[in-house]
Amino acid sequence: RESGAGSAVLVGFAAETENLVERASQKLRTKRADLIVANDVSRSDAGFDVDTNEVTLVTAAGNERVPLQSKAAIAGVILDRVEQFLKARQPASTRA
Repeated sequence: RESGAGSAVLVGFAAETENLVERASQKLRTKRADLIVANDVSRSDAGFDVDTNEVTLVTAAGNERVPLQSKAAIAGVILDRVEQFLKARQPASTRA
């Protein structure tokens, strides 16, 4: 991603079995992402092969745990965060 890429928001994913937040934070820096969606793939009730997930959203501003819920609901939360990034990048005169 180029510096000053305008409205582009870079979202990455970290499927981990240990040190979830630490590894996601490292990926945030090395990939120069805006947001890393981290999930523990060792759980039987979240992640792969089930309809639910629990994730931690990792950004430069901090981390947000999103509790166990449907993957569709998780996707909605991720899209909400992307929208927040996009709004923050708009010039103040164009914000609704």
